[in-house]
Amino acid sequence: MSGATTPTERVDAILSAINVSGGEGAYLSDRLDRQPHEFGFRYQGNDYNLQAHVWTVTEADREDDDEYRIQRTSDPPLERNPKGLSLLLGYFPEKKMIAGFDYEQEREYDGDSPSSYIRLWNFDNAEQDGLSFYQGNSGKISVAIRPDHFLYYALNAGDIHRQGAHIVEDLGEVVSGGSAEDLNVSSEDRTMDQTQVQERSRILRELEQYTRDARFRERVCQAYGYRCAVTGKQLSLIDAAHILPVSAGGPDEVRNGVCLSPTMHRAFDNALIFLDTDCILRLNEKKLEALEAQNRGRGMDQIKPYLGDQIHLPDREENHPHPGYIREANERRLI
Repeated sequence: MSGATTPTERVDAILSAINVSGGEGAYLSDRLDRQPHEFGFRYQGNDYNLQAHVWTVTEADREDDDEYRIQRTSDPPLERNPKGLSLLLGYFPEKKMIAGFDYEQEREYDGDSPSSYIRLWNFDNAEQDGLSFYQGNSGKISVAIRPDHFLYYALNAGDIHRQGAHIVEDLGEVVSGGSAEDLNVSSEDRTMDQTQVQERSRILRELEQYTRDARFRERVCQAYGYRCAVTGKQLSLIDAAHILPVSAGGPDEVRNGVCLSPTMHRAFDNALIFLDTDCILRLNEKKLEALEAQNRGRGMDQIKPYLGDQIHLPDREENHPHPGYIREANERRLI
């Protein structure tokens, strides 16, 4: 059973979700004891402002032990954020996950302490798939969100909730591994206008890509024990790098991935370092010479101690980098 959480816990959960889902976040509000909480974050080169009303997800006061809710207290009608995104969220401490509710439909309410509902099984499913969608009898959609999917939800929440019944089943299909393209062809709702159809197609395509990336990252990081293959460090300072880039036809499979810290990831993607087919870390001398010619060669002291050593490989041999991907990647990077 989940109990009350403090504002600090809830804010920390949102900040952590921003960062683990690929953004760089900061808390902007002056006081933790006031709603909404204001955040700023950068994601994929763009800056965003987010105002989030966040309550604790608790068991609903009903006989149904699978029903959970947030219960808003002493809060005026929710005002739209004039500077950016507005979200109505719940934090479920039991699973350290987040719930998202329909901000627009919940803005106005009658009476005290209104509640928004979600099911326990949504959080169970989201642990596996990243997102799980629930449509109650009222037609409102609630979403259970694994932290590494938070920014996808934050940036698409308005569209997801506005689409409602037109999209909720297809969203569930996509997070379970379905093809967005197939769904667009097979389940187009004839009651939707062309703008709605295009909007749904975009949401599904982006979710498919986001889910694929998240699955790849989790599988690779898990295979490497959540540690950088070069430095051996963990501390959540790791990411999954493709050996052969997707743009060059590289697949999203563990043998085409390697777990790296941000610095090593960038050095790898920029061909400053590379792997040979024995998984030994090598320096691309030509790349270093070019950087030094531009007076940009400092910082090699972070990399040199690891050169000439075999990287930390997964325990299971079937997860080791595939020599074919390494060879093709080096050719395409002109190494």
